[in-house]
Amino acid sequence: MAGLLALLLLTESRRASRIRPDGSLALLGEQDRSRWDRSLIEEGQGIVRACLRRNHPGPYQLQAAINAVHADAPTIDQTDWSQIVALYDHLLALAPTPIVALNRAIAIGEVHGAANPRSLWSTN
Repeated sequence: MAGLLALLLLTESRRASRIRPDGSLALLGEQDRSRWDRSLIEEGQGIVRACLRRNHPGPYQLQAAINAVHADAPTIDQTDWSQIVALYDHLLALAPTPIVALNRAIAIGEVHGAANPRSLWSTN
């Protein structure tokens, strides 16, 4: 349950920046990170760290950890995409859903670019 709480806190921390003025959703790279709630981020990240120290992460803990990495980055370009890929590798092993695979592919694209399609299928 702690992983779910961390995930909810980290997701809620971005609520103020998720909607564009026209009412449509703002993509992560478009969000104004100065509007993210740092106190919720710190609380969520603390819970994630405690969960991961137990070294038996479940899907919620891994999703929260991915969100925590995004929250650490001052900009989308400064995101630690390699760490996100590694977390998605673990998440894909636990929850091999099409959404997890797609999000992993996006993260791999951020690390390697679109020129290396074989890297999408390798978990090494």
